[in-house]
Amino acid sequence: MARLEIGVWQFVRIMVELEEGSSRKRGGSNTIYQTWREPWNEVDQRLTDLAETDQNAYSDLMMNQEIVLECAQNQIGEVKSTIAAVITSMQATLKKGGKRQKLDGLRFEVTELENLQRFLSDGGSRNPRGGPRNQKKNTTKKRGQPE
Repeated sequence: MARLEIGVWQFVRIMVELEEGSSRKRGGSNTIYQTWREPWNEVDQRLTDLAETDQNAYSDLMMNQEIVLECAQNQIGEVKSTIAAVITSMQATLKKGGKRQKLDGLRFEVTELENLQRFLSDGGSRNPRGGPRNQKKNTTKKRGQPE
C-alpha cells in the first residue's frame, strides 16, 4: 500500500465525485471508494458538525489540513481518473464565467488537482507539495506542521 498525503479539500472533491458517479465506482471491495469509506465518513461528519457550529474551524479543516490515506498501487488509476473528472467539471464551470473570486478559487483548485495528478503519475514517492511522504494512516494534520 502506498501512503498518500493530500489536502482535506482535495479528498472531499474526490469522494464527492465518487459518490455522485455511477454505483459501479462505489461497488466492489477493491474500489478506492470502499478503501477510503471509513476516513471519508469521519471527515464528512466532522465537516458537517463544524459547518453548523464553527465556520472558522470548518474552513481550517477544509483548507489548511491534510489527510493521510492508504492506496493500493492498482487503485492509483482510479484516483487519477476521478481527479480528471473533477478537473473537467471545474473547467466547465470556469468556462461559464462568474464572479472573479469564485473563478480564482476554482483556478487554484484545478492547478492543485493537476499537481496531485502529476504526482500520482510520477509514482507518488513524495507528497504533492514536495516533502517526504507521511507515515500516519487516515489522519488529518495542519499543512506545514510536523506530525
